[in-house]
Amino acid sequence: MLYFYLAVINILSALAFSFDKFRVLSGKRRIPEIFLHFLEFAGGALSVVFLMHIIRHKNRKLSYILITYFAFVVWLYVIFHVYEVRGL
Repeated sequence: MLYFYLAVINILSALAFSFDKFRVLSGKRRIPEIFLHFLEFAGGALSVVFLMHIIRHKNRKLSYILITYFAFVVWLYVIFHVYEVRGL
């Protein structure tokens, strides 16, 4: 169940992050960072870290990078802890 949840939230996070990049390029109003961080802490940090480097979005703003990688590390801990405890 956790892996299904993570797959869905990572797809949603990737879509939101990519859409924000598209909005930047088209000069339109962007998605608020707080919403992107919400998705990351909800479990979508895995896809966002990957996309930060692939589409070169938000990869220069140190505060954004630090928060995103913190969410990434938290979710890595959660995944490995669940795997270790439950053997999933």
